[in-house]
Amino acid sequence: MGARRPLKRALAVALETHGESGLGHAPVPPAGVILDYVKPLDRLLAEQPDAITLVTLGPVTSLALALRRDPALVRAKVRRHLAMIGNLNAAGNTNRYAEFNAWCDPEALDVVLAAGLPTELVGLDVTRSIVLTGDEIGRLGQVDDPDARWLHAALEFYRAFHKKHEGLDGCVVNDVLPIAALVRPEALTFQALRLVVDFEPADTRGRTRVDSKGHAAHVATAVQAAPVRQLLFERVLPWLSPVAA
Repeated sequence: MGARRPLKRALAVALETHGESGLGHAPVPPAGVILDYVKPLDRLLAEQPDAITLVTLGPVTSLALALRRDPALVRAKVRRHLAMIGNLNAAGNTNRYAEFNAWCDPEALDVVLAAGLPTELVGLDVTRSIVLTGDEIGRLGQVDDPDARWLHAALEFYRAFHKKHEGLDGCVVNDVLPIAALVRPEALTFQALRLVVDFEPADTRGRTRVDSKGHAAHVATAVQAAPVRQLLFERVLPWLSPVAA
């Protein structure tokens, strides 16, 4: 169960990017169903018999809250933290510098970095390399399979956003890269750096930047897109073959 709002800020969501449900035009079950595995992060960690790899694909508020409640537990159970967050050199997607997850709750990211976990940041610098083309998305919509149609409905919304705001006929599929890196570690190159997170002013809020006095982390600085796209089509889009570059 994720945090309901950032640590110190009002909740901001990306409706124009992902739609009201977060999955574009794809239908989702109605809200309100409680499942037995929906628990706060610290409770989930406490139930793990061994140390785990934790992958975070959104703002890291839940992890920051777990660190505040029981830092010893988090350090004992998280042997590796792979976070899709931050940005060093690419154009930001919220302001000139910042990636959305870092911008949404910069204070939480600062808490996580300060905790000294074995954190690896996979930011916009590398995730923007993973693109589904408009042709690939269009062909997915022609497949007579309910799962393919569901994915197409989600991706078409995202495709329209990119075309309107960036002139890109396709969409960047950021979230797949940290997962692919678990299967194909050679796809990403990491560098040990020290980072600080800007809280203010608004035009730099959420900026992650190198500073010798900052917190230590490993940051993805290069990506091999081809093996990641191969995994994407093998595991998620098996009805299609990728368009040759």
